Amino acid sequence: MQERDEIVEELKHLTRYYRQAAREFFDDTSNELDERLDGFYKCLEKDKNSLEDYKKMVEYLTTLQASLKKRVGDLGFLTDKMNQLFDAP
Repeated sequence: MQERDEIVEELKHLTRYYRQAAREFFDDTSNELDERLDGFYKCLEKDKNSLEDYKKMVEYLTTLQASLKKRVGDLGFLTDKMNQLFDAP
């Protein structure tokens, strides 16, 4: 029973940490992405840039997206730790 209690306590700890990290990540990310997309859309509405400029903006969004994927992947270490708890002898 003691091992079970330890696992449950560690799961609670990791879940709190995951929740905090996810909130911070998604709040910051959501705001940044919203600002970038809003700015890009406004540029498109004004239609005063060259296609090369628009291409650079899309490339920036692609880079931002890759960064987001990596950051979400980084959160995965927490669920890995949770799963490892069940593999313990």
